[in-house]
Amino acid sequence: MMSRQKRSKLVLHLSKPWEVGEALGWSPLPALIDRCDADRWLVELEKPFTFGHSEYRYFAVAPRLEGWSLEEADATEVPCKIVPVDPDPSALARIDQAAFDRTEMTGSVTDYRH
Repeated sequence: MMSRQKRSKLVLHLSKPWEVGEALGWSPLPALIDRCDADRWLVELEKPFTFGHSEYRYFAVAPRLEGWSLEEADATEVPCKIVPVDPDPSALARIDQAAFDRTEMTGSVTDYRH
């Protein structure tokens, strides 16, 4: 496995909520890693999208299943919890486990080559 660095490319795949996935045509969302913190990443979409009255550009992602690591994204699709966040540099530090537990957005991340 390779170690992910800031600005590494990846692809975010949404699976929930259904309404957002449908609105996006279930298209993969190319993104860049903005920050890494333990086993959480702050990612920035290459092309933000608007849903409802909100624009989505930044997301915090963390593994959804015990035993998984985001570092495995170079070889496989890693199931994730996804939390939309503000672009503030401290956003990732403010996202705690409770935020990931409350999120209704799920999906996966994988290396951009997959």
